[in-house]
Amino acid sequence: MQRFRVDAALIGDVLEQRHAGRSALWLWRQTIIALVHRIVSGVQQDPLRAAARVWGSVWLATGTLALSLSLPYVWMHFLWHYAAMLDMSWYPRSLGWMARSSPHIVWQLFILLHPWAWSYMAVWCAVLGALTWSLVRFKPRQRDLILTLLVLSQIGPCLPTLTRSFIDWSHEPANPVGILNLVWYAVFVFAAIPLSIVTGGRWWHTSHPVTAQSER
Repeated sequence: MQRFRVDAALIGDVLEQRHAGRSALWLWRQTIIALVHRIVSGVQQDPLRAAARVWGSVWLATGTLALSLSLPYVWMHFLWHYAAMLDMSWYPRSLGWMARSSPHIVWQLFILLHPWAWSYMAVWCAVLGALTWSLVRFKPRQRDLILTLLVLSQIGPCLPTLTRSFIDWSHEPANPVGILNLVWYAVFVFAAIPLSIVTGGRWWHTSHPVTAQSER
């Protein structure tokens, strides 16, 4: 409600009723009513400005989704080579050193943690953070919309692979390789990707406190 600039007195009344024992369902119902009333009032007071905001949000959402969904193409044609160079700089030597000098259990744990994918995951997360930072820098007032669209558009294409990993594990639930593959990919999809996007968005606000304060 504060984000949509609902009257502070109304927000205070709603919160007071909630603390007095009203249910969460009542709270959300009052919130939705207040937001709808605020939006309708804004449209009635200045329809041209409201239309311009909606049109701008549509264009921003379209551009954000287009950039996000085009990242696999950019990755394969421009960025994969750099990720491979990063991987070659440390992975073969580390693998050889671990094979020669580490105990067997440590070696097994190292392999089960998918070290061959760390470089690619790190570069992909860095790209997501940089893209988020650029978009938030371009439209700082639309940060929440940008973050939401990027997270959803990045997680969505990963769900079929995650589903296949779950099915493979369900066929052999006692196999530790299957469960570790599932856990590793789930952490990448549901933790690393959202965290890199949110970090990119927060980085702009942290490095530009004056802009962030003016938005509030």
